[in-house]
Amino acid sequence: MKYFLLAVSCCLFIASQAQSDCNVLLKELEGKYDGECKKGLANGSGKAEGTDSFVGEFKKGLPHGTGTYTWANGDVYQGEFEKGLKEGAGELKYTNNPDPLVGYWKEDEYIGKYRVPFEVSNKGAAMQRISISETKLQQEKAIEIFVNMDNQAVFNPYINITVLQGAFGYSQNTARSVYLTDISFPFKADLTFKGQKATVLINKEGMWKVTIEVKEQLLK
Repeated sequence: MKYFLLAVSCCLFIASQAQSDCNVLLKELEGKYDGECKKGLANGSGKAEGTDSFVGEFKKGLPHGTGTYTWANGDVYQGEFEKGLKEGAGELKYTNNPDPLVGYWKEDEYIGKYRVPFEVSNKGAAMQRISISETKLQQEKAIEIFVNMDNQAVFNPYINITVLQGAFGYSQNTARSVYLTDISFPFKADLTFKGQKATVLINKEGMWKVTIEVKEQLLK
């Protein structure tokens, strides 16, 4: 019986020693770790406690995947991580502010409520390129749409606009563009020129310039 108890004690000692040899590579999380391990590093699901704490997924000793990070001051981030840094969607709650910061992070920096400020999809074959840029010239919520055909400006362009998300208050046709004002963002619309359609989504509020580059010989 005593040999059995000795064997059990040895196994428990070896297991606890192996667990203590499982390292977390963030200084703020060094101290206690409970979870999966690979080659001496936290890897998989686990919980690390140091001056700060983290519960979630690890890879090669660092938070990687989804999890919850709690700072010593009580601030809490719940979301996605990559190589120990906030990366992707998440929510940051502050102890001294009732409004959480919700959105996306890149390399530990908050980049906004949306992963990308704009997006183009379902582009017609003759629409070779659609460029979108934010301009600081005016402080209003507006979108100005231009058309170039074979690298030449199209004057008095007729663009059919079908709103899919958001809204605009007023549309003005100019010699070179279609100008939309009082935009409600996120704004998503199908833009159609001479039978060619593209879907444009602009998430971020501001003044935007959209340029549609069209190749004439591809128009149907």
